[in-house]
Amino acid sequence: MLHGSPGRTIEVWEANPIATLSETINPVQGHLPEALVYQDAIRRTNGKVLGAGGTPDAKETVALSACYEIDPITEAISATGSLGSPRWEAGGLVMLNHGEVLIAGGVGPEDNALTSCDLYDSVKKSWAWTGAMAVARRSGSRLLLGDGRVLAVGGWDGEGNLLNQCELYEPDSRSWSRTGNLNVARKGASYLMMAGYAAVAIGGEDRTGQFAPPEVFDPARERWEIISSPKVAPLAMGLPGNALLVVGGFDPEDMVLASCERYDLATDTWTPAASLPRPRFEALSPDSEIVRLPDGKILIAGGAAGSKSRDGHPTSAAILYDPDADAWTTAPALPIPRRRQSAIVLADGRVLLVAGEDDRGPTSRIQIYDLR
Repeated sequence: MLHGSPGRTIEVWEANPIATLSETINPVQGHLPEALVYQDAIRRTNGKVLGAGGTPDAKETVALSACYEIDPITEAISATGSLGSPRWEAGGLVMLNHGEVLIAGGVGPEDNALTSCDLYDSVKKSWAWTGAMAVARRSGSRLLLGDGRVLAVGGWDGEGNLLNQCELYEPDSRSWSRTGNLNVARKGASYLMMAGYAAVAIGGEDRTGQFAPPEVFDPARERWEIISSPKVAPLAMGLPGNALLVVGGFDPEDMVLASCERYDLATDTWTPAASLPRPRFEALSPDSEIVRLPDGKILIAGGAAGSKSRDGHPTSAAILYDPDADAWTTAPALPIPRRRQSAIVLADGRVLLVAGEDDRGPTSRIQIYDLR
């Protein structure tokens, strides 16, 4: 079923009676790049989604400064002011408690890691520089702590070295300060917040290629502590309370797994959970391929498939996890395979999928996944 209006085309797929997919293809030059991957996006308090940076091809040294807003109600895409420094793979946008949005570090135009940071003013719809990080950092994650500070953790420095150094951004002074280091620098990890304001680093490999132990950051003491380990290198998502779910991953022989485990922070214990319908891997942070819906269920839409991690390719499969029932169910598939997108849970419970990669490479597609 096709619907048209000036400046955009809407395609709607009837996946089943309880789920629909709608896709917005933006033909307006300058709003959303024709092909985009490793961009950062976040839902603002007004319900609109802000996207920033990215690259049209991760194999090229091209960083973008263009930014855009998507209105999921009107399906309109509009340009905002550009970033002060073009960048991609910046570790996520952070909505500060007073409404500004922070972007920190990333990869610059010369394939260099950045220390520079920008703040987005939602009233002026423009970006301005703020305090720079002490360490150039690409990838990793930027996490909003319960006290309003922002934690920069993980990633690579300007010379391609894994980082264990962490920094804290103070919004009032608009400056960064060093804080406790990770015990183990890692790549391919998931970083997320748990209830109780603790940050956690799950999975990934250390500098020798061995699985890195998970760690929890205590903001009050500003230090990381190693916790007990799951059996595999996982993709992780927080559950209600001080709990985690880790899914899939790969074993020491690089075989992709379907196993899942649940973690209880209070007891520092892991217990088996229901296995995935199919093996999955690719330990990307939340808001990429795995999100928690308002009803508490966890959606994994798209991502990478393959029997071994090095053979991964985009998939259109989607699955739902019910924490209360400890059960996975198959959800309507995406109309195209995709991975490395931005997945944003909207105020009404729908999920907006922005850009990423399909089976032909970086894509400009925007889809709304409705499971209500």
